[in-house]
Amino acid sequence: MKYDHLFEPEGPNFRGIKTEFDQRCIKKESELDKELTKAEVVAGTQKETKRAMRTFETGATRDDDETKPDYEGYLSPLVIQRFGEYMTKHRKQADGKLRDSDNWQKGIPIAAYMKSLWRHLVELWAIHRKYRMAWPPPLSKATEIEDALCAIIFNASGYLHEILKRDAIPDGTGIPVELYDSYTGKRKT
Repeated sequence: MKYDHLFEPEGPNFRGIKTEFDQRCIKKESELDKELTKAEVVAGTQKETKRAMRTFETGATRDDDETKPDYEGYLSPLVIQRFGEYMTKHRKQADGKLRDSDNWQKGIPIAAYMKSLWRHLVELWAIHRKYRMAWPPPLSKATEIEDALCAIIFNASGYLHEILKRDAIPDGTGIPVELYDSYTGKRKT
């Protein structure tokens, strides 16, 4: 293909060998930074600010990422994997049917999330204090504590999801946001 040489280690443009196009892009970005600084001064900020830039070994540049969310750093792949296993295990409904993985996003009242969250929090607390509880049925210690934590994550995430979507258009209900009660999941009266 026409651009295969860009991805081959022996190719002329691999890892930091700048083409004429690369030079123009870097120059444009530099000019953009100067224009931004000038614009800020003209706008009356009276102080010159320059955006921090990162330059990679290849010559690629990007603006600084210190103010951007670092999802890779905030989340653990171990936790995400275990949570996925928990959610997969709980997709089977009481009637034996398998629910869609995103079924919960259709809307569950926050009151239901809160009640479930408290049940699992008490379960985790009892395990932490080494008490035996009648509910839920005993599992292995590792499974008990992991399932309790995953259930807490699920209910906290679901509760937050309902809070965040409260200001968005409700999902297909046709109920205007201001008439939608996320606590009960019903139309406000």
